[in-house]
Amino acid sequence: MAKLLLSALFICISAIGMAAAAEVVAGHPGCLTRCGDVDIPFPFGVSDQCAINRNFWINCTKDAGKPFWGNFELAKISVEDGKVWVKAYMSTQCYNTSTGKMSYRDAWANLTGTSSWLSDTDNRIIVIGCQTLAYMTSDSYVIGCSSACDNKVSKLTPKNDSCSGAGCCEANIPKNIQYYQGYFNEGYNTTKIWTSSPCSYMAVMETRAFNFSTTYLTSRVFYDKYKGGVPVVYDWAITAETCMEATRNKNSYACISNNSQCIDNLTNGQGYRCKCSNGYEGNPYVKDGCKDIDECLNNVTYPCTGICTNTLGNFTCSCYPGNYMMNSV
Repeated sequence: MAKLLLSALFICISAIGMAAAAEVVAGHPGCLTRCGDVDIPFPFGVSDQCAINRNFWINCTKDAGKPFWGNFELAKISVEDGKVWVKAYMSTQCYNTSTGKMSYRDAWANLTGTSSWLSDTDNRIIVIGCQTLAYMTSDSYVIGCSSACDNKVSKLTPKNDSCSGAGCCEANIPKNIQYYQGYFNEGYNTTKIWTSSPCSYMAVMETRAFNFSTTYLTSRVFYDKYKGGVPVVYDWAITAETCMEATRNKNSYACISNNSQCIDNLTNGQGYRCKCSNGYEGNPYVKDGCKDIDECLNNVTYPCTGICTNTLGNFTCSCYPGNYMMNSV
Protein backbone atom coordinates (compact mmCIF):
# COMPACT_ATOMS: atom_id res chain seq x y z
CA MET A 1 0.00 0.00 0.00
CA ALA A 2 1.39 3.33 -0.92
CA LYS A 3 0.52 6.81 0.24
CA LEU A 4 0.48 9.71 -2.15
CA LEU A 5 0.88 13.12 -0.55
CA LEU A 6 -0.32 15.99 -2.66
CA SER A 7 0.39 19.57 -1.75
CA ALA A 8 -2.44 21.85 -2.79
CA LEU A 9 -3.72 25.33 -2.27
CA PHE A 10 -7.50 25.51 -2.31
CA ILE A 11 -9.05 28.44 -4.13
CA CYS A 12 -12.57 29.19 -2.93
CA ILE A 13 -15.20 31.61 -4.10
CA SER A 14 -15.97 34.46 -1.75
CA ALA A 15 -19.52 34.53 -0.48
CA ILE A 16 -21.44 37.73 -0.11
CA GLY A 17 -23.80 37.65 2.85
CA MET A 18 -27.34 38.84 2.49
CA ALA A 19 -28.59 40.32 5.74
CA ALA A 20 -31.47 38.78 7.61
CA ALA A 21 -32.57 41.78 9.62
CA ALA A 22 -33.18 41.34 13.31
CA GLU A 23 -35.55 43.22 15.52
CA VAL A 24 -33.84 46.03 17.41
CA VAL A 25 -35.83 48.19 19.80
CA ALA A 26 -34.82 51.82 19.36
CA GLY A 27 -36.72 55.01 20.01
CA HIS A 28 -36.22 58.69 20.67
CA PRO A 29 -34.24 59.64 23.81
CA GLY A 30 -36.51 59.83 26.82
CA CYS A 31 -39.29 57.80 25.17
CA LEU A 32 -40.54 54.46 26.44
CA THR A 33 -39.62 51.55 24.20
CA ARG A 34 -41.74 49.01 26.04
CA CYS A 35 -45.33 48.96 27.28
CA GLY A 36 -46.35 45.95 29.30
CA ASP A 37 -44.85 42.95 27.52
CA VAL A 38 -44.68 44.62 24.11
CA ASP A 39 -41.65 46.37 22.58
CA ILE A 40 -42.44 49.78 21.07
CA PRO A 41 -39.75 50.60 18.48
CA PHE A 42 -39.69 53.87 16.55
CA PRO A 43 -41.48 54.95 14.30
CA PHE A 44 -44.08 53.94 16.91
CA GLY A 45 -44.16 55.77 20.22
CA VAL A 46 -46.23 56.27 23.36
CA SER A 47 -46.94 59.95 22.67
CA ASP A 48 -47.13 62.39 19.78
CA GLN A 49 -43.58 63.49 20.60
CA CYS A 50 -42.28 59.92 20.55
CA ALA A 51 -44.07 58.64 17.42
CA ILE A 52 -43.21 59.68 13.87
CA ASN A 53 -46.81 60.75 13.29
CA ARG A 54 -50.24 60.30 14.83
CA ASN A 55 -50.85 57.00 13.01
CA PHE A 56 -48.01 55.43 15.00
CA TRP A 57 -49.08 56.58 18.45
CA ILE A 58 -49.41 53.79 21.04
CA ASN A 59 -51.62 54.39 24.08
CA CYS A 60 -49.84 52.95 27.10
CA THR A 61 -52.25 54.36 29.70
CA LYS A 62 -55.67 53.15 28.50
CA ASP A 63 -55.41 49.85 30.38
CA ALA A 64 -52.59 49.25 32.85
CA GLY A 65 -49.90 47.08 31.32
CA LYS A 66 -51.61 46.82 27.91
CA PRO A 67 -50.64 48.93 24.88
CA PHE A 68 -53.37 50.01 22.46
CA TRP A 69 -53.05 51.02 18.82
CA GLY A 70 -56.26 52.91 18.19
CA ASN A 71 -59.02 50.65 19.50
CA PHE A 72 -56.90 47.52 19.13
CA GLU A 73 -54.93 45.90 21.90
CA LEU A 74 -51.39 45.70 20.51
CA ALA A 75 -49.55 42.37 20.60
CA LYS A 76 -46.41 42.90 18.50
CA ILE A 77 -44.65 45.32 16.15
CA SER A 78 -42.20 44.32 13.41
CA VAL A 79 -40.05 47.12 11.98
CA GLU A 80 -38.32 44.67 9.66
CA ASP A 81 -41.52 43.36 8.06
CA GLY A 82 -43.63 46.51 8.35
CA LYS A 83 -46.38 44.72 10.28
CA VAL A 84 -48.31 44.98 13.53
CA TRP A 85 -50.19 42.24 15.35
CA VAL A 86 -53.32 43.24 17.23
CA LYS A 87 -56.26 41.61 18.98
CA ALA A 88 -59.58 42.23 17.25
CA TYR A 89 -63.12 41.23 18.15
CA MET A 90 -64.90 38.39 16.39
CA SER A 91 -68.54 38.42 15.26
CA THR A 92 -70.85 36.01 17.09
CA GLN A 93 -74.36 34.66 16.83
CA CYS A 94 -75.63 32.57 19.75
CA TYR A 95 -78.96 31.15 20.78
CA ASN A 96 -80.29 32.90 23.89
CA THR A 97 -82.13 30.38 26.04
CA SER A 98 -83.77 33.15 28.08
CA THR A 99 -85.42 34.85 25.11
CA GLY A 100 -85.63 31.89 22.77
CA LYS A 101 -84.06 34.07 20.07
CA MET A 102 -80.68 34.55 18.46
CA SER A 103 -78.28 37.17 19.85
CA TYR A 104 -75.84 38.85 17.47
CA ARG A 105 -72.63 40.83 17.84
CA ASP A 106 -71.09 42.20 14.66
CA ALA A 107 -67.41 43.11 14.91
CA TRP A 108 -65.83 45.83 12.80
CA ALA A 109 -62.55 47.70 12.33
CA ASN A 110 -61.82 51.02 10.67
CA LEU A 111 -58.37 52.37 9.81
CA THR A 112 -59.59 54.60 6.99
CA GLY A 113 -57.38 57.65 6.61
CA THR A 114 -54.29 55.93 8.03
CA SER A 115 -51.33 54.32 6.29
CA SER A 116 -52.20 50.79 7.47
CA TRP A 117 -54.04 47.98 5.71
CA LEU A 118 -55.38 44.57 6.67
CA SER A 119 -52.74 42.07 5.55
CA ASP A 120 -54.13 39.98 2.70
CA THR A 121 -51.27 37.46 2.97
CA ASP A 122 -51.36 36.89 6.74
CA ASN A 123 -55.11 36.85 7.45
CA ARG A 124 -58.22 35.01 6.33
CA ILE A 125 -61.94 35.12 6.94
CA ILE A 126 -62.86 32.22 9.24
CA VAL A 127 -66.47 31.09 9.74
CA ILE A 128 -67.38 28.44 12.33
CA GLY A 129 -70.83 26.92 12.72
CA CYS A 130 -73.18 24.10 11.82
CA GLN A 131 -75.73 26.24 10.02
CA THR A 132 -73.90 29.44 9.24
CA LEU A 133 -73.52 31.92 6.41
CA ALA A 134 -71.34 34.91 7.28
CA TYR A 135 -69.67 37.76 5.44
CA MET A 136 -66.97 40.38 5.64
CA THR A 137 -68.10 43.61 4.04
CA SER A 138 -65.85 46.56 3.19
CA ASP A 139 -66.11 49.68 1.07
CA SER A 140 -65.64 47.66 -2.12
CA TYR A 141 -66.25 44.00 -1.28
CA VAL A 142 -68.68 41.54 0.25
CA ILE A 143 -66.92 38.23 0.87
CA GLY A 144 -68.06 35.24 2.88
CA CYS A 145 -68.63 31.53 3.06
CA SER A 146 -71.06 28.96 4.42
CA SER A 147 -70.44 26.08 6.82
CA ALA A 148 -72.73 23.18 7.67
CA CYS A 149 -72.70 19.91 9.60
CA ASP A 150 -74.10 16.43 9.06
CA ASN A 151 -77.91 16.60 8.87
CA LYS A 152 -80.74 15.61 6.54
CA VAL A 153 -79.68 18.20 3.98
CA SER A 154 -75.91 18.14 4.35
CA LYS A 155 -73.73 15.05 4.72
CA LEU A 156 -70.71 17.06 5.79
CA THR A 157 -68.90 15.73 8.84
CA PRO A 158 -66.61 18.21 10.64
CA LYS A 159 -63.05 17.04 11.25
CA ASN A 160 -60.26 18.52 13.34
CA ASP A 161 -57.79 20.69 11.42
CA SER A 162 -60.10 20.84 8.39
CA CYS A 163 -61.82 24.07 7.35
CA SER A 164 -63.36 23.23 3.99
CA GLY A 165 -67.07 23.73 4.67
CA ALA A 166 -67.87 21.06 7.25
CA GLY A 167 -68.38 23.06 10.44
CA CYS A 168 -65.78 25.56 9.29
CA CYS A 169 -65.05 27.51 6.12
CA GLU A 170 -62.55 30.16 5.12
CA ALA A 171 -62.11 32.81 2.45
CA ASN A 172 -59.22 34.94 1.22
CA ILE A 173 -59.01 38.65 1.98
CA PRO A 174 -58.55 41.20 -0.83
CA LYS A 175 -55.79 43.79 -0.86
CA ASN A 176 -56.15 47.40 0.26
CA ILE A 177 -58.73 46.81 3.02
CA GLN A 178 -58.85 49.44 5.79
CA TYR A 179 -62.47 49.09 6.89
CA TYR A 180 -64.46 45.91 7.39
CA GLN A 181 -67.46 44.59 9.27
CA GLY A 182 -68.38 40.99 9.95
CA TYR A 183 -71.99 39.92 9.99
CA PHE A 184 -74.27 36.89 9.63
CA ASN A 185 -77.13 36.02 7.31
CA GLU A 186 -79.85 35.68 9.94
CA GLY A 187 -81.69 33.12 7.83
CA TYR A 188 -78.96 30.66 8.83
CA ASN A 189 -78.92 30.24 12.60
CA THR A 190 -78.81 27.73 15.44
CA THR A 191 -82.41 28.11 16.65
CA LYS A 192 -83.20 24.46 15.90
CA ILE A 193 -79.82 22.97 16.81
CA TRP A 194 -78.84 25.05 19.84
CA THR A 195 -78.67 22.05 22.18
CA SER A 196 -75.78 20.60 20.17
CA SER A 197 -74.35 23.74 18.55
CA PRO A 198 -75.42 26.95 20.31
CA CYS A 199 -73.11 29.50 18.64
CA SER A 200 -71.52 30.47 15.35
CA TYR A 201 -68.47 32.67 14.85
CA MET A 202 -67.00 34.82 12.11
CA ALA A 203 -63.47 36.18 12.49
CA VAL A 204 -60.93 37.99 10.38
CA MET A 205 -57.75 36.56 11.87
CA GLU A 206 -54.16 35.50 11.29
CA THR A 207 -54.16 32.30 9.24
CA ARG A 208 -51.35 30.51 11.04
CA ALA A 209 -52.92 31.17 14.44
CA PHE A 210 -56.01 29.12 13.59
CA ASN A 211 -56.52 25.37 13.72
CA PHE A 212 -60.09 24.10 13.63
CA SER A 213 -61.37 21.85 16.41
CA THR A 214 -64.78 20.19 16.43
CA THR A 215 -65.14 21.34 20.05
CA TYR A 216 -65.61 24.86 18.65
CA LEU A 217 -69.04 23.73 17.40
CA THR A 218 -70.38 22.29 20.63
CA SER A 219 -69.06 24.75 23.19
CA ARG A 220 -67.63 28.26 23.71
CA VAL A 221 -64.05 26.98 23.56
CA PHE A 222 -63.17 29.08 20.50
CA TYR A 223 -64.50 32.30 22.04
CA ASP A 224 -62.95 31.58 25.43
CA LYS A 225 -59.58 30.68 23.89
CA TYR A 226 -59.17 34.18 22.51
CA LYS A 227 -61.41 35.91 25.06
CA GLY A 228 -63.20 37.45 22.13
CA GLY A 229 -60.02 38.97 20.66
CA VAL A 230 -58.37 37.08 17.80
CA PRO A 231 -54.90 37.87 16.38
CA VAL A 232 -54.97 40.05 13.25
CA VAL A 233 -52.04 41.34 11.18
CA TYR A 234 -51.84 44.79 9.57
CA ASP A 235 -49.32 46.06 7.03
CA TRP A 236 -48.16 49.64 7.55
CA ALA A 237 -46.32 52.37 5.68
CA ILE A 238 -44.91 55.66 6.95
CA THR A 239 -47.11 57.86 4.77
CA ALA A 240 -49.04 57.50 1.52
CA GLU A 241 -46.10 59.02 -0.38
CA THR A 242 -43.89 57.05 -2.75
CA CYS A 243 -40.14 56.89 -2.15
CA MET A 244 -39.58 59.41 -4.93
CA GLU A 245 -42.02 61.83 -3.34
CA ALA A 246 -40.75 61.27 0.21
CA THR A 247 -37.07 61.86 -0.59
CA ARG A 248 -37.85 65.35 -1.86
CA ASN A 249 -38.55 66.51 1.69
CA LYS A 250 -35.48 65.76 3.80
CA ASN A 251 -37.13 67.18 6.93
CA SER A 252 -39.83 64.50 7.00
CA TYR A 253 -38.07 61.64 5.18
CA ALA A 254 -38.09 58.67 7.56
CA CYS A 255 -35.13 56.55 6.37
CA ILE A 256 -32.51 58.48 8.35
CA SER A 257 -30.02 55.76 9.30
CA ASN A 258 -26.86 55.24 7.31
CA ASN A 259 -27.00 52.01 5.31
CA SER A 260 -30.79 52.17 5.00
CA GLN A 261 -33.00 52.35 1.95
CA CYS A 262 -36.54 53.29 0.99
CA ILE A 263 -38.98 50.72 -0.40
CA ASP A 264 -42.33 51.43 -2.00
CA ASN A 265 -45.33 49.56 -0.66
CA LEU A 266 -46.36 47.77 -3.85
CA THR A 267 -48.06 44.63 -2.54
CA ASN A 268 -50.81 45.98 -0.25
CA GLY A 269 -51.96 49.56 0.17
CA GLN A 270 -49.64 52.37 -0.79
CA GLY A 271 -46.87 54.57 0.60
CA TYR A 272 -43.31 53.79 1.61
CA ARG A 273 -41.32 52.34 4.46
CA CYS A 274 -37.65 51.81 5.24
CA LYS A 275 -35.32 48.86 5.60
CA CYS A 276 -31.67 48.33 6.42
CA SER A 277 -29.49 47.62 3.42
CA ASN A 278 -28.29 44.08 2.74
CA GLY A 279 -25.63 43.11 5.25
CA TYR A 280 -27.06 45.37 7.97
CA GLU A 281 -29.74 44.95 10.62
CA GLY A 282 -31.58 47.14 13.08
CA ASN A 283 -33.90 50.12 12.91
CA PRO A 284 -33.63 52.28 9.77
CA TYR A 285 -35.87 54.97 11.28
CA VAL A 286 -33.32 56.14 13.88
CA LYS A 287 -29.86 57.67 13.46
CA ASP A 288 -27.18 54.96 13.09
CA GLY A 289 -29.90 52.36 13.64
CA CYS A 290 -28.66 49.97 10.94
CA LYS A 291 -25.67 48.00 12.22
CA ASP A 292 -23.32 45.73 10.32
CA ILE A 293 -24.11 42.03 10.64
CA ASP A 294 -21.15 39.90 11.70
CA GLU A 295 -22.01 36.92 9.53
CA CYS A 296 -19.07 34.96 10.92
CA LEU A 297 -20.91 34.61 14.23
CA ASN A 298 -23.82 32.78 12.59
CA ASN A 299 -22.55 29.77 10.69
CA VAL A 300 -26.07 28.38 10.27
CA THR A 301 -27.44 31.32 8.29
CA TYR A 302 -24.09 32.17 6.69
CA PRO A 303 -22.25 28.83 6.32
CA CYS A 304 -18.49 28.92 5.90
CA THR A 305 -16.29 25.84 6.42
CA GLY A 306 -13.11 27.78 5.76
CA ILE A 307 -11.80 31.13 6.95
CA CYS A 308 -14.65 33.59 7.53
CA THR A 309 -13.82 37.28 7.41
CA ASN A 310 -16.45 39.88 8.27
CA THR A 311 -16.53 43.06 6.20
CA LEU A 312 -18.92 46.00 6.22
CA GLY A 313 -22.16 44.83 4.70
CA ASN A 314 -20.94 41.35 3.77
CA PHE A 315 -18.31 38.70 4.47
CA THR A 316 -15.79 36.53 2.66
CA CYS A 317 -15.17 32.82 3.03
CA SER A 318 -11.81 31.43 1.91
CA CYS A 319 -10.26 27.98 2.26
CA TYR A 320 -7.40 26.97 4.53
CA PRO A 321 -4.11 26.46 2.72
CA GLY A 322 -2.57 23.07 3.41
CA ASN A 323 -2.04 19.51 2.35
CA TYR A 324 -4.52 17.03 0.94
CA MET A 325 -3.81 13.39 1.72
CA MET A 326 -5.08 10.57 -0.50
CA ASN A 327 -4.81 6.86 0.30
CA SER A 328 -4.30 4.52 -2.63
CA VAL A 329 -3.29 0.90 -3.11
